[in-house]
Amino acid sequence: MEMNLDKNKVWKLVKQETNPATSYEIGVINTILGIKKRADEWRFQKGIHCYRCSRELTIFDFFLSSIQHHSIKEIKDLVVNNLKDPGQREQDDDPNLIDYVELADNTSPITCSNCGTTMNLMHKLYMHPGYKGRVIRMPGNIYRKFAEKIQYMNSI
Repeated sequence: MEMNLDKNKVWKLVKQETNPATSYEIGVINTILGIKKRADEWRFQKGIHCYRCSRELTIFDFFLSSIQHHSIKEIKDLVVNNLKDPGQREQDDDPNLIDYVELADNTSPITCSNCGTTMNLMHKLYMHPGYKGRVIRMPGNIYRKFAEKIQYMNSI
């Protein structure tokens, strides 16, 4: 479900609430997918820790978990290829632009790349480049929090 929030304000909140991929992580993701994207285009919610080793989970854990359930071609199609409009395949290079915000209120298995523990987590706030542009996915509770913060930002 696509949401209609001021995307510049959402981007500001996303940067506060998420960590970008590290240079190592984006290097591996780019190599696996055969693409060249920047680390700030891949982000994952701060403060989500592995139940077993307590390491903070990252977009890298989410990405590696995704390729256990989806083919690399499927992920590459989502990230790079615009299946609806094949003439528009590359993303705008402006990191301060969010093209699409959607709700994701389901669980996903995420495996910690440090200790191998798999956790079924309610979808968290994360961002990746996608065929509609930069895609922010968030559960309803975070969407409501963002909407309240944006309403406050608009009032001051």
